[in-house]
Amino acid sequence: MLAGALLLGSCAGESGDAGGTAEVVIRSFRFQPDPLVVPAGTAVTFINEDATVHTVTAGTRDAPTGAFDHELAQGESVTITFAEAGDVDYFCTLHAGPGMEATIVVE
Repeated sequence: MLAGALLLGSCAGESGDAGGTAEVVIRSFRFQPDPLVVPAGTAVTFINEDATVHTVTAGTRDAPTGAFDHELAQGESVTITFAEAGDVDYFCTLHAGPGMEATIVVE
């Protein structure tokens, strides 16, 4: 697992070159896309489009890492930069299910 560094501000877009931006949308109780593949240094913005609160929490349900843990109400977003290569698992602490667990693959 990798620790993500929080980057304040908002970004939008697709994955791209190192230092680029990408988005994960939370919709219909799913993190989309899953997995998201990005180069190291990408700022990923998580956007909650559901009508309920969700969290974006590093690790797995059985083993949260503490690297990041953000609660997002409808319409809220948070941007996290993934600086180092590796797989970063994350999940929603409030809702169980296959759509509420996902991975960022940092290359």
